Amino acid sequence: MPSFLADGDDIDQDQLVLRGEELHHLRVRRCQVGETIEVIDGQGGWFSARLNRVDDECATAAILSHVPERGEPRVDLNLACALIKGDRFDTAVEKSTEVGVRVITPLRCVRSVAREASKSKRQRWRRIAQEAAKQCGRSRIPEVLEPVDFETELWRPGSPNDLRLLAVARGGIPTLHETLSRIADTVTNVTLFIGPEGGFAPEEEERAIAAGVHPFAWGGDRALRVDTAAVVLSALVLYQLGGYDELDAE
Repeated sequence: MPSFLADGDDIDQDQLVLRGEELHHLRVRRCQVGETIEVIDGQGGWFSARLNRVDDECATAAILSHVPERGEPRVDLNLACALIKGDRFDTAVEKSTEVGVRVITPLRCVRSVAREASKSKRQRWRRIAQEAAKQCGRSRIPEVLEPVDFETELWRPGSPNDLRLLAVARGGIPTLHETLSRIADTVTNVTLFIGPEGGFAPEEEERAIAAGVHPFAWGGDRALRVDTAAVVLSALVLYQLGGYDELDAE
């Protein structure tokens, strides 16, 4: 069942309120007083609630149960993905939200063809992430950051224990499985770098390795598009690090 989104300020111990677009969605789905609905706050809270009242301004519902972090992997994954021409970054945002990515960082790389994103495009990405989170039952909406240069993201401050991975479309280096099999299973924060269609430039790989990033080979003889690689590799990283182990079974 797709969820509704309530603002944190509209949620208290016993009841919650839906307004604006969510009230409109409630009407479109023809939800009636007395029905039980699912609501998220987008910050890790999931609620089962019974509709008590629906009027022109808002809808109120009594909270029946609250499950923190429902549908969330135990691993926080930052998908640092190169910008893509056209609307294919929309797909990367939507599908990576579904697999459990926590943060999405659009990158400008040396070989990037697309280097900027308009305000309206960034707003659309955030709406896509919000709708995908509601649709798939997550309790958190991924944060979609402003586009940054690869170098800026590479040197972004973080914990010394954070794991950073660089997807490289060539052989001769360890695979993702080989790389992660050497990593302690206590990792909880990961950044996954996905390059543009032409791959990362040699100087970008060199700087990443010097910064402590782990490169890994992917794709073999198959060439994956950037949006495909972003989603598939995000899911594989989360799976192999046990990121799905603690998902709520409901």
